[in-house]
Amino acid sequence: MKDLLHFTRRERRGIAVLLLFCLGLLLAPQFYAFADKQNPTDFHLLQQAVAKWQAVQDSIKEAEKIDTILQTFNPNIADSLTLRQLGLSEHTVSTMLKFRAKGGRFLQAEDLQKIYSLSKQDYERIKDYVIINAAPTYASRRYPSAKKKRFKFDPNQATEEQLIALGVPKYCAKTLIKFREKGGQFYQKQDLLKVYGFPEKLYQELYDYIQLPNKRAALKIDINKASQEEWQQIRGIGPAISGRIVKFRDKLGGFSSIEQVGQTYGLPDSTFQKIQGQLSFSPVFRKIQINKASKDILQSHPLINWKQAQMLINYRIHHGPYQNGEEVAESLAFKPEELEALLPYLQFDIP
Repeated sequence: MKDLLHFTRRERRGIAVLLLFCLGLLLAPQFYAFADKQNPTDFHLLQQAVAKWQAVQDSIKEAEKIDTILQTFNPNIADSLTLRQLGLSEHTVSTMLKFRAKGGRFLQAEDLQKIYSLSKQDYERIKDYVIINAAPTYASRRYPSAKKKRFKFDPNQATEEQLIALGVPKYCAKTLIKFREKGGQFYQKQDLLKVYGFPEKLYQELYDYIQLPNKRAALKIDINKASQEEWQQIRGIGPAISGRIVKFRDKLGGFSSIEQVGQTYGLPDSTFQKIQGQLSFSPVFRKIQINKASKDILQSHPLINWKQAQMLINYRIHHGPYQNGEEVAESLAFKPEELEALLPYLQFDIP
């Protein structure tokens, strides 16, 4: 029994350390509570910093406030400041400008309801101030109109000196002249705003003095010679469609008829029907020498697929050079309507 209760010196030390550790665990909460009471956390500096930050934010919001001024405006050309002065939110103004940038137009006051972020209350408040297809006015107190001597002018004909005399900045006048030199035309008054840097306020002041002859209706272009820019002069033909027309024409080697223009991918039939009267025809500018062309050349033409190209080559090998379209028909490569479309592009030179 005595041996069982006997501890070695090393064991006694271990027991003593364990007891001290347990005692420390028991006293630790009381020690930390006492220390916390002696040194409470000071949040005074943090509260001061938060108060200063909030004051700065309030001052910024106050500076951004814009006095509401109900005034007549054209939603197709009004700038962001004019729209904000009408009491519209920044989000609504941003949505309107993006809608216009994508080609959207307001034809009547009711069209403003297309802007999903425009509340019904705001619409009812501003709808009676909408003016479309009329000279826009600027009632802003910050931008009073300058009274200058004006004269009527055609932006398609005006010289650089005349434009500068009207108040157009020199760099902007030069840009306008370069636009015309590259074949650009102004067909409606608001086209002036497409000139980079043209001041909108100046456009408003000159609105009644702009004279544009109605040249678009009389415009005619050659379907096999017109450049992409010339195609864009026709109402309804934008950069994308004009690019497709020219690309399709160049792959064909020229249009064989005016009707063939209507086969351009992406050109709506309704648009083609409207522009037919403005198109003139000239012969195709590149033909296929059917008795010399390789299979690769034949199948690169939009009206010939790889199988038809091989059938043309095989017939030529076994029967000799093609003499005319009747022999092409004998190759059995094409249906009658397909051959009729292809014949204007074939040249029957005998090697």
